[in-house]
Amino acid sequence: MRIQRHVYLILVATFAGAAVGFFGLGFLILASLTPRLPPWAQFLVLAASSALGYYLPQWIISRWLPARCPQCGGSSYPAMTGRGQIRYTCHDCGQCVDTGIIVGGGDADGPA
Repeated sequence: MRIQRHVYLILVATFAGAAVGFFGLGFLILASLTPRLPPWAQFLVLAASSALGYYLPQWIISRWLPARCPQCGGSSYPAMTGRGQIRYTCHDCGQCVDTGIIVGGGDADGPA
């Protein structure tokens, strides 16, 4: 799978997973435990299931489904740099591809 498609897959799976975690898993748990849980605990259950749905698909795709290196066709995995840039690095040839995506709203060039 090309790097651009891999990035899109991670984005879609992340937000879909959060929705499924919140609406599906969270409400399923609450339906079985509601009479026994106080409101603050119900909120924690929904927040935890949403966080699990948000991070789990992202982690699974990033670790177990590699993108294809544009140079050699090997396995390329995403990683964040210190400035929040997402780059894919090939484990076979070492080719590094910058996606142009910056996480956290940081400036890739540093402070002005």
